[in-house]
Amino acid sequence: MKNLLLSLLFVAGLLVSTSAFAGTSPFTQVGSAVALSASTTTSNRALPAGGDSVVVDNQGANDAFVAFGTSSSITASTTTSFRVPAGTQRQFNVAANGFTWMAAITGASTSNLSLVPGSGVLNSDVMSGGSVTISDGNDVTQGAKADAAYAGSGSASVVALLKGLYATVIAPVPGCGTSPCTNEIGNFTLTSQYPVGATPITASNTGTTGATTATLAGTSGKTTYICGYSIRANATAAATVTNTITGTITGTLSSAFWVAPLASGIGVDEQIFSPCIPASATNTGIAIVSGAPGTGGTVSSKGWGYQK
Repeated sequence: MKNLLLSLLFVAGLLVSTSAFAGTSPFTQVGSAVALSASTTTSNRALPAGGDSVVVDNQGANDAFVAFGTSSSITASTTTSFRVPAGTQRQFNVAANGFTWMAAITGASTSNLSLVPGSGVLNSDVMSGGSVTISDGNDVTQGAKADAAYAGSGSASVVALLKGLYATVIAPVPGCGTSPCTNEIGNFTLTSQYPVGATPITASNTGTTGATTATLAGTSGKTTYICGYSIRANATAAATVTNTITGTITGTLSSAFWVAPLASGIGVDEQIFSPCIPASATNTGIAIVSGAPGTGGTVSSKGWGYQK
């Protein structure tokens, strides 16, 4: 939250930071410093002339809160003005904003401020020391380390929200097996190419001259899926036949198949389905049926898939 407030002040061009003005020459006083005694009621003072910025040096024992404006009517607040902790300095780019007056107030007792005009950037880290107080309601409460994890109802601090996010999103991620993988998001091990809960199945059969069938079985309450098949055949003479896949959703799948002559090798019909094709209903088998090779034939039919 402190960084958010400081960022807003940088955008306004008021607070000067060594990081924001890298390469700028060190701060040099131009003109005479003036004093301002801050108390629990607003004190006003015309800014000293010289340079383009003013360093507010809190030489007292209490934090001061300062505000800038163009007239003596400017007021300061302990909740909305910029805080200058006791014993620290803050540099403000007043010239670019046309500010000619400053107001100061303390939360308790008094504190002596010295307003030093000049140019350049303080050699010291003007961001160090102190803290910024943002009242609850103006911004979210960051919370404490001991805050309980957010359970999904009511208001919560940032710490509680982060704990709740961890408990519901990150912590439940399971381990991914053996080394080198650990229980981290993005690390995983592929345990199966089948859907979760699926049972892989295969079927195979061989024949000679006639049609040969391999069946992926059906089972009660589950659907059979075919993910691929292979039919191979040859015979004394070449022939063209039809291979079929029956029992699949919406109808039979047919493929023309060349049966190779014995002297030329073997004919091959192989297909992989992605996605896998379901049966027409639960408890229904899917049959891989070759065409008949004919005289002197040798044929094999096989298929693979799963039940779920």
